[in-house]
Amino acid sequence: MNAAIEIRGLNKYFGKRQVLNNVTMTLNEGEVFGFLGPNGAGKTTTIKMIVGLLAIDSGTITVCGHDVEKDFVGAMECMGGIVENPETYKYMTGLQNLRQYARMRKGITQERIMEVVELVGLSNRINEKVSKYSLGMKQRLGLAQALLHHPKVLILDEPTNGLDPAGIKSLRDILKKLAHQEGVCVLVSSHMMSEMELMCDRVGIIMKGSIVDVKTIDELVAQSRGTTLTFHYHVEKAAEAFEALKEQFTELTGHVMDDTHFELTYSSELGDTYIGRLNHFLFSDNFTIYTVLPVTNRHLEDVFLEITAEGGEQIA
Repeated sequence: MNAAIEIRGLNKYFGKRQVLNNVTMTLNEGEVFGFLGPNGAGKTTTIKMIVGLLAIDSGTITVCGHDVEKDFVGAMECMGGIVENPETYKYMTGLQNLRQYARMRKGITQERIMEVVELVGLSNRINEKVSKYSLGMKQRLGLAQALLHHPKVLILDEPTNGLDPAGIKSLRDILKKLAHQEGVCVLVSSHMMSEMELMCDRVGIIMKGSIVDVKTIDELVAQSRGTTLTFHYHVEKAAEAFEALKEQFTELTGHVMDDTHFELTYSSELGDTYIGRLNHFLFSDNFTIYTVLPVTNRHLEDVFLEITAEGGEQIA
């Protein structure tokens, strides 16, 4: 996988206060990367340095191989984004805004403009003045503007602001398509943990100006899940099936919920294939199994709150 953004040893001071401390991470082509952290952790500061809105005190940032300080133009040509709120001309229509922006870039055709309008779902309202747009529609227009020149890197700071649930799902689908089908590196900063969990391939968590961890969401959740696995069974004769399992596999714990449901728990050290042994035993003993589902109690939001809680443990 090729690196799209490489950040090495990034430091930033506002006066005597250090706001970024040796931030280092790599973002790859073809992934949606979530950048998470509490307010004041350094997310927006890092993003502003990537897009050249803040000077780098020390360290390096390269975008598609272009050093942001040494080859600013080359880095910016690879990039599109929305930092904080998208800027538009409110007295112009959405289409006029996009045409105005297209004049600043080479090779953007009318066909490309209409392509991104369709992509972000503004076809029915693109000829209306932006002053009539809702906040969510302005976010869509800003995304269309950022995508006009086929960027290899897309940076979005809180892109779900003002979007209703349908709009959020639509945005999620757009970003995943851009990353997975077109190879774009998408960097998303957001406070909406449930959406980040559904949207992102990997996440980086920043706290007090330092990177705490960079992992896939599954890795983060699994790492903090604990030492046991729990499964919910829907079976015929639940009490008899549960007792048969307990008699054969003495390491199991759990409880019967009703005539057709029980839950069982065992140590994760027994491995992912252990559940297959349990199911094979029930089938062999002529018990009918309707469904077996893992009981998932841990989500990205739980992990995030645990990591960033005052005095809480950090995942190494």
